[in-house]
Amino acid sequence: MRINESRDDHDFYASTNALAHALDMTRQTGGIRNFQASEFLEDVFTMNDFGIPLKPPNHPRYLNTEFVGHTFPTKTTDDDERQREHTLRHARIHDQLASDPQYREALAGARSTTTLMPISVQATASVITAWRIFFAN
Repeated sequence: MRINESRDDHDFYASTNALAHALDMTRQTGGIRNFQASEFLEDVFTMNDFGIPLKPPNHPRYLNTEFVGHTFPTKTTDDDERQREHTLRHARIHDQLASDPQYREALAGARSTTTLMPISVQATASVITAWRIFFAN
């Protein structure tokens, strides 16, 4: 357990992780960070990476918790070109995630929503969305 994108604090995060396990042994713990050199105390190494392409996974239990999202925001009133580019950025990241089995799953910050789905489902949703944008007219 970790405060979102906070710096390492070994004693504090070792105790919050132990507390989370004591309260519920059935759930894996994670702590979202924004730098890969962070100490890995949780069960899953979770990281926000907004780069294109993403950094390669540095742990076997690596979960990318956010990508694209606020770095290229869109709204329903944006023109087709901006929405198309937003969709393509997501599609590029999904392609990268699907190409490397070390990426287990990913959370995508899209517009104002966040989804958690297996990569194959997210990639299919991105392809369908891209198809609708390109061929709907």
